[in-house]
Amino acid sequence: MKILLISDNSNYILKFLDLFENKEELRVLKSQTNILSHAPKSNYDIIFCELKFIKSLPFEDSDFSVASTSLGYDPSYTKFVLITEKKTIKDAMVYIRGGSLSYLTSPLTEAEILFACQNKIPQQIKQPHTKGWLPEDASLLRTANPQMKAIYDQVSLVAMKSTTVLISGETGTGKGVLAKLLHKLSDRRNKPFISVHCGALPETLLESELFGHEKGSFTGATRQKKGKFELAQGGTIFLDEIGTVSPEIQIKLLQVLQDKKIVRIGGESSMDLNIRVIAATNENLVELCETGRFRRDLYYRLNVFPLHVPPLRDRTEDLPLICSSLIQKFNTQQAKTILGIDPTLSKALQNYEWPGNIRELENLFERAFILENSNNLTSQSFPAEILSDAGKTSLSVEHTDGTLAQVRKDVISRIEKEYIESNLAINNGSIKITAAAAGITTRQLHKLMTKYQIDKSLFKNKNS
Repeated sequence: MKILLISDNSNYILKFLDLFENKEELRVLKSQTNILSHAPKSNYDIIFCELKFIKSLPFEDSDFSVASTSLGYDPSYTKFVLITEKKTIKDAMVYIRGGSLSYLTSPLTEAEILFACQNKIPQQIKQPHTKGWLPEDASLLRTANPQMKAIYDQVSLVAMKSTTVLISGETGTGKGVLAKLLHKLSDRRNKPFISVHCGALPETLLESELFGHEKGSFTGATRQKKGKFELAQGGTIFLDEIGTVSPEIQIKLLQVLQDKKIVRIGGESSMDLNIRVIAATNENLVELCETGRFRRDLYYRLNVFPLHVPPLRDRTEDLPLICSSLIQKFNTQQAKTILGIDPTLSKALQNYEWPGNIRELENLFERAFILENSNNLTSQSFPAEILSDAGKTSLSVEHTDGTLAQVRKDVISRIEKEYIESNLAINNGSIKITAAAAGITTRQLHKLMTKYQIDKSLFKNKNS
């Protein structure tokens, strides 16, 4: 991990030098001249910067993105932490809201510094290879899951086409986010993106919403109304929960997809359409076709380029990345300084089934940020049901032969080994950060790693 400290405070510098065993990981800059000449030449995993140095740069307070770029800050992989006095926290809030992800208040403690480093997203996560990705999508695109990597690769291939895309997956997996991403990466990005939740409207209203109507075409039609297809002209229309539409609407949708034309309700003339259609469903459309609830011909028209988003329980290796992004998001929204996640809570989040997927996780984090008073998220800020399964895997007894003392010893050993390996993975193999999170010394951690034959190099970022 490459760390940059921008400070002329001797106490801060000594504390950082003492904390990080490998001095090559740490670079200290003490003057504005050095900042502007050196920082942009190096990519850092995490930058700690005193507020006064940011304020001394020749940029407006509100334009944090410009100022931070001068410090070598790239939000796609670098975390930025402001260091401020308690009396200048209000000044720091300008930069927090402008894009900085968190802050620390003086006097700094070792625990706060290590927690800030613990929450750094590992750099080894592979990014999809395409020129189209936008900087603001960086956190979304980070993944350690093979299925999600394949999806992003497919997105990069189809984004610039006008091909119809069908996105399937459980509720809350991010189908709408993926649809917006496809639009943003297409050559239609400057045209409308119109989203329609097909399951949220009754059939009579949905027909008018989609196709529009002429004045006087039915009771209550007091004026002409453009439909969503017409409003999406030149851009993208996203039909969410497509499996809920009635057979009558399905016939009209099929005609639109076949003819690329639209006729308003009560209208006589047709309009040519130049739009891209993206549909999404949390139902199995093949099964709906077999039961007669969904037209096969419409299914084939929609299923030109299918994308299936896996549920969160099948991509738990991405939980640290998603949680890190959520911490950054809510730190900015709520002007807080949450640095990481308590190890006990982290284990519970990994073991939970997440029936509501990423949407459920995001809602719980928003609630936890309101409740949390410490500098890291703890179990006290999460519902009991999230924590109830936290210890099931580790505490299960595999064998009943042997004495109680031997079984107890085996279970404890297994728990210790899994705990250490899990935290080494989260902390990118860092001995100091893992020891601090576990509440033990680095010497004790080394002894346990030797005992359980744990190789820290297996958890190290190979690119750092």
